[in-house]
Amino acid sequence: MSEAGALQPPRPGETIEIAEGILWLRLPLPLRLDHVNVYLIEEEGGFAVIDTGWPDETTQAIWHSLLAGLIGRQRITRVIATHHHPDHVGNAGWLARLAEAPLLMSETEYLLTVARAAGVFEQARDTYLNFYASHGLAPAIANNLLDTIRQYGQMVTPLPPQFTALHAGAILTIGGRNFKLLHGGGHSNQQVMLHCVEEKIFFSVDQVLPDITPHIGVWPIEPDASPLGLFLASLSAIRAEIADDVLVLPGHKLPFRGLHARIAEIAAHHAAICDRIATIAASHPCNVNAINEQIFNRPLDNRNKGLAFSETLAHVNLMLRQGRLQRADDPAGKRFITTDAGSR
Repeated sequence: MSEAGALQPPRPGETIEIAEGILWLRLPLPLRLDHVNVYLIEEEGGFAVIDTGWPDETTQAIWHSLLAGLIGRQRITRVIATHHHPDHVGNAGWLARLAEAPLLMSETEYLLTVARAAGVFEQARDTYLNFYASHGLAPAIANNLLDTIRQYGQMVTPLPPQFTALHAGAILTIGGRNFKLLHGGGHSNQQVMLHCVEEKIFFSVDQVLPDITPHIGVWPIEPDASPLGLFLASLSAIRAEIADDVLVLPGHKLPFRGLHARIAEIAAHHAAICDRIATIAASHPCNVNAINEQIFNRPLDNRNKGLAFSETLAHVNLMLRQGRLQRADDPAGKRFITTDAGSR
């Protein structure tokens, strides 16, 4: 994997033309990962926007400045939100209304944004706390995770009541370029990616990132889900369909080339974690949080401890499906993970 021409990221509020008619804008985030990449593709009448950033005053001021200055008399023609995480969809509703532009998303990501913002999952807090307790997670960490779910509506602007669905396999034409749409699961449920075959440009968003791996976690609404399985299957499909020498435009960090090598690195990273979990579980039956504390054995705040737990559970759930692990529950409802179903 190589960075595309040893690029430096654009300064706050400024853009870089990463390819003809494609502008790269970096927006700040109030998180440890302190930025998100968004892209503007020039087309007749203005620019289509891919992702919108966090809905705070700083980011919205950057958008106002961009609309008044760089874009000038041209307008935002379409707002494309790739998935429902606040760093990507956060300003989508606000920007679509401000620009009087249509919103484009995959159906699942649109509905998830609306449902989560409406607080439909908040009433199940006790059920979710019991789920976390069954895996040994401390109440303070579990409550922090559930607070994140509860606060989602504060981290996104309301979406318009109508949208255009982006379907996998469809062709979306922007500025004379034909982009084939792909969906990817694991990091989010139905994340949209865009691939221009003719010009070898791939908007990988958060599915394939350089230097870091996207968060792949299990949430209590679907406790036995295997998002890691979905994610790895998506990586295999991307590798089979998309050429290695495309320009990869990710949601974070720097654009790069060498797609296939990066996919192999990410897959190897997750395989290594699974191997470590198998070794831990072979020594004695233990709950998921005990495994998690050995995998992520470094100082973390409660938010990141919770995210780490959800990642460990994603690996455990995949290994349960593969038959590499077994679950042995005790009469009190505590869940233990082992490599031997008869050991407890």
